[in-house]
Amino acid sequence: MFYLLRRRLSFSRFAYAKKTSTPEAGFTLLEILLAMTILAFVMTIIYSSFFAITQSEKRVTLSTEVEVKARNLMQMLMRDLSSAVIPEGEGSKKETSLNYGLYCSQGESGQKLDFTTSLSDSGDVLNASLQETGYFLQTNDKGSLNLLKRIDDTPDDDIESGGRSLLLMKNIASLTFLFKAKDEEWIEQWEGKKHPRAIKIKLVLLNDENEKEEFATEFPFYGGKEF
Repeated sequence: MFYLLRRRLSFSRFAYAKKTSTPEAGFTLLEILLAMTILAFVMTIIYSSFFAITQSEKRVTLSTEVEVKARNLMQMLMRDLSSAVIPEGEGSKKETSLNYGLYCSQGESGQKLDFTTSLSDSGDVLNASLQETGYFLQTNDKGSLNLLKRIDDTPDDDIESGGRSLLLMKNIASLTFLFKAKDEEWIEQWEGKKHPRAIKIKLVLLNDENEKEEFATEFPFYGGKEF
């Protein structure tokens, strides 16, 4: 009997010990919520940094593309203007019905530039092939401007029309030509009876994000050929 009493007492202690044992370690709801908040904060910082880097790379790419287009256009304009045939003074040493010169006036959508160019690099204007060249702007359906180049292989007394037109560039905000005579201010219109001493070109292009980017160049007008 004494043995049975000891067995019952030992079993009771064992059962009590199981009921009062320490529970297994774990996370509370508050700890889980705090960890999730910290994780969300860290992920927000990472995403913001990645988004900023991506946008920066995109802007650099767009800016580079626009800069290349602007540089190529500026080089074309300077090359054509350097071949311009302009009589020096009121008269001409060559009797002709052709209207030589450099004319810049206001068109419907902006400035309109017309001039005669020599297709010869020899400097012999009297025997060189001549061509009428013009640049003008047209408004497109997006509200921006297109730049067109006019080429007339049969120049005549009307230097401002004729020939064929080629589309050079889209998404132009503005294109401005400025001319300077000796010791004078820059002007936007030019009548082609004399050489300008310098020409300034201001170009504003629109990138794919419809943001404006400005470019400008200024050069002495050494290319005007006299005859």
